[in-house]
Amino acid sequence: MPPVLTRFRLLLPLLFVILLVLLLFGIRYYQSTTAPEIDGLHRKPTPLPTFQLQDDKGQVFTQDSLRGQWSLLFFGYTQCPDICPGTLSMLAQVKALLPEAKNTADSFQFRFISVDGQRDPPELLYEYVRYFDPAFTAATGSKAEIDKLAQALGIVYYRTIPDKAHPERYLIDHSASILLINPAAQRVATFQPPHLPEDMAQRLLAMRAYLARQQD
Repeated sequence: MPPVLTRFRLLLPLLFVILLVLLLFGIRYYQSTTAPEIDGLHRKPTPLPTFQLQDDKGQVFTQDSLRGQWSLLFFGYTQCPDICPGTLSMLAQVKALLPEAKNTADSFQFRFISVDGQRDPPELLYEYVRYFDPAFTAATGSKAEIDKLAQALGIVYYRTIPDKAHPERYLIDHSASILLINPAAQRVATFQPPHLPEDMAQRLLAMRAYLARQQD
């Protein structure tokens, strides 16, 4: 056999090992940079706009208030007859299904944003959300400030007046989506109804694990 072919045959195992290593590296790189197929997870985080609301203790609530932990935002109002109490009850079940976080950065906060600042003062919001879970918090503000946040997150809401003789008894139709905000105050996922507690809890943990790996 010619010397060239002999050397080539001797090099074949080494070439095979090199190709195998490159293949494994490529697979790991692809897995680390490609978002898994988790329903609701966005391909790219979206920074929140600058806004200023008031929380249920009368303190200023801004985009910076969402930094440092994971937050689930749900928009509604206290006089909502069905969607809001049903969704908040569901979120209480989700919270109960989530394992206790090892640190603040890994914890999930549940925040209710009222789109009815006119009828939902801080003290009412405080009592309302804590009926569903003592750890739930809420915030509201002027329509202009609420709109900044709602529009950036794709939330739609508008008033309807069933009884023209009593316009003060208005209802508010609103989106039932739940938004996941990461510790950098960026929207990273949207949960669309119908909401199932077990499914949402599983997706939240999967999203947090995947997004945390992207920071490593």
